[in-house]
Amino acid sequence: FTLKLYTPNISPFELNPVNGCFHPCLLCRLSSGLIKQHFFVKDEKTWDSANNYCKTYFHVLSTFTNDNEQQKFLENAVNAPSDAWVGLYTESGVWKWSGGENATQISWDTDQPDKIDDCAFIHKGLKKLHDAECTAKYAFFCMNVSEYLRRQEVKLTLNSDMP
Repeated sequence: FTLKLYTPNISPFELNPVNGCFHPCLLCRLSSGLIKQHFFVKDEKTWDSANNYCKTYFHVLSTFTNDNEQQKFLENAVNAPSDAWVGLYTESGVWKWSGGENATQISWDTDQPDKIDDCAFIHKGLKKLHDAECTAKYAFFCMNVSEYLRRQEVKLTLNSDMP
């Protein structure tokens, strides 16, 4: 892909490149994001023990912070053989993700949550979030989080002969 750019009276080496490009004839765009990989762990543990296990061997208990992430997660969670903890818990009556962020969009099953100061699990049969006492024992989902940075370059052809 070549983009022709008309710049009268400017040589290519007088351009001031931006966005991380080091060559004066390149137009760059940087983008970044997160990749979340979820892993089912069949050992049954309390929520705190599961969270500690995930912090030791992965990153944290699995989270999904928007509807799109939750839908994708639930589609894959249906393959899990049992109910399983996720990284959602209450602290002083406020639902939070295992990373400490307040959980603002939670798609609970009907009549859930039904208790105060609990933790959340995925009900395998219903593919919905339910709450339970954090001391209950369930299998759990851990996740790894990777950041990526993508750099796209477009080569510019400078033509000072254009009218």
